[in-house]
Amino acid sequence: MFNQKLKTEQLFATRFFESALSPENRKLNHAFMFTGSDIKAQYNLALSIAKILNCQKQPHDNNHEETCTCVNCSWIDQKTHPAVITISPIDYLYGNKGEEEKTKITIAQARYLKQALSIASPYHRVIIFTNAVENEKTGWAPLPLTRKILHSEPANALLKTIEEPSANITFFFLTKDREDMIETIVSRAQTIPVLSKSRDLPDLNILEDFFRDFPPENYKNALELSEKLIETAKENSCKGEDLLNILLEYMRLLLRRNAENKIACIKIIENIKKIQDAQDKLLNYVSPQAVFDSLMSGIR
Repeated sequence: MFNQKLKTEQLFATRFFESALSPENRKLNHAFMFTGSDIKAQYNLALSIAKILNCQKQPHDNNHEETCTCVNCSWIDQKTHPAVITISPIDYLYGNKGEEEKTKITIAQARYLKQALSIASPYHRVIIFTNAVENEKTGWAPLPLTRKILHSEPANALLKTIEEPSANITFFFLTKDREDMIETIVSRAQTIPVLSKSRDLPDLNILEDFFRDFPPENYKNALELSEKLIETAKENSCKGEDLLNILLEYMRLLLRRNAENKIACIKIIENIKKIQDAQDKLLNYVSPQAVFDSLMSGIR
């Protein structure tokens, strides 16, 4: 589905959506909140998903994004598709008064969007909420949403539409952190971390002591390593997701170093899958302690 470059940069996110969009599964949530510092990467990922949802040819091919020239994919590339709508203080301004200051998403925009989505469409509509900036030097660029940009009044106007959308409508909210958003949106959207090119990782050295004893030799060692992860997260004020991303980077390094060793590669890939499963559990609000205990007990 996704091109290889995007898969490399966004291993977890592309894996998640390829599963959700597969023909045998096709279970896509109605609203997603992307988190991370690279808002442009979030925006491009949302557009890639929009192309898969609307492609007229073979959206499930491995090289789909690099080869498809169908009308829908071309329109999305050109940012002109009628069913892929960006909502920001400077985009989709229907209903706003001409002199109104464009510093936040307004209730007028929300009402017009709600009305537009009530009309049937032959496309899968993708609605992307973001902050944005536009000037002569940099052109248009997405910025992170905050509760000041999408505040309670326009959000509340859209709540029922977001909770119970018509068929073939998916919402994306682009933000640095879920804590930046109002709770009514957070509770209705599935959170997906999107990494920046620098991987959004804290200093890799924070797990230096951890890696000295990794992987665990027995169950007791596994619980000790799990506790080290919990302590490291507290000491460095970082999240469990950050530590799992570091573990993934470590596994990728091992994979490259052992590229000629088939048996070692199989073992490393199995561990990568276990770490990704742990990421899934954290996204579904399983406690970090339980996630780390289970991961360290199963990793080899």
